[in-house]
Amino acid sequence: MLRSVVYIACAVAMTAWFLYKLRHLRSRWESPRLWALCAAILSTAATLGLAAPSNVLWVDHTTGIPNLATLLVAACQTVSGGVYLTLALLWRHPFREAWPLVRWIVLSCPLCIVTLSVLFFASSIPVERTEDFNLYYADQPTVAAFSLLWLSWVLAGHATLAYWCLRWTREPDYAGFPWLRRGLRLYGAYGVDVALFPLVGILAIVAHLTGVAELDGLYKATGPVVAPVGVLLVTAALTLPAFGPKLEEVGAWTFRWRLYLRLRPMHRELVKVAPELVYTAPGRRFDPYHRTRRMVLELSDWRWSLAPLFDPELAELAERWGHRAGYRGEALAAMVEAAQLRHALQAWTRGERSTAGDHGGGEARDGAFTTELTWWVQVADAFCRCPVVGAAVAARV
Repeated sequence: MLRSVVYIACAVAMTAWFLYKLRHLRSRWESPRLWALCAAILSTAATLGLAAPSNVLWVDHTTGIPNLATLLVAACQTVSGGVYLTLALLWRHPFREAWPLVRWIVLSCPLCIVTLSVLFFASSIPVERTEDFNLYYADQPTVAAFSLLWLSWVLAGHATLAYWCLRWTREPDYAGFPWLRRGLRLYGAYGVDVALFPLVGILAIVAHLTGVAELDGLYKATGPVVAPVGVLLVTAALTLPAFGPKLEEVGAWTFRWRLYLRLRPMHRELVKVAPELVYTAPGRRFDPYHRTRRMVLELSDWRWSLAPLFDPELAELAERWGHRAGYRGEALAAMVEAAQLRHALQAWTRGERSTAGDHGGGEARDGAFTTELTWWVQVADAFCRCPVVGAAVAARV
């Protein structure tokens, strides 16, 4: 029962992917790659659906031919292996360059299926076997040849797919397409995963023919494990190249919100200088890019208002203590700036004002917004969390 549930669930998942890709096929009718991809997904779904023990019994009882479902599974897997190889070739080469090899695959698949059919119907297989057909009838030469031909074809096809995909990911012409390289790695992992099933099957049949039955249980357990793992790998491989760049956008959006949250505590403190400057454009409240840009502009204006209240002696004290605490370079400058802002804000709150020019207190920022944003984030972190800032400001009160 569990075996049937696993296979049917995987078949449903692959069928859903086929229907999704079928929508794209309507607008890209002349794309050989998309045709090959749809055929690969459909043949995989058919294989998984027919391999479910409950469906095996249904096919056999409906047709009256024992174990016919096994032949259908072998045929679908033969097509699947050939189509995935075709897809890999079309990914790597233009259709005209890939066609000579694709033609051999197209000719070989029907020939292999015909040979499998001849061997199947030449065998005596009256007892239905839903899980171990290849082992139960392995003593018959025709069944042994049927099983070894079928499994060898699947092994060769998916092992070659894995080799090509994993090899291409190391080639320089994919260096500019990181998500495509990840997708190829996943297709390579899928090829390795699927190749495990025929590899274990061939080893189990050879062992069975020599009187060793220890691999029988491993062969029966391999299918239900390989199937869901393969579906997950194919799903990821189909998803990453298309949606990977969007994930990067989501990551950048999330990262900008994190910067906003780091600026917010200092922004709330300095807003006392000129609250009328705070502005959020209509409809942009949940846009972290707009919110951080506005914050930087407002912080810069507030700093300009507070700059006449900066204390040169405080700057020297904070720099000396910060250097002693291990601050260097930009981090030290940001810490000194934070101390100046906190001290000047306290003076402003007490009502002090000055018409003097800017006393400095922080080196000029360049015009690049990203650089300025990074600077203000460092200042905000020091303003809220650096103990040296609090100690230096307290010493000058």
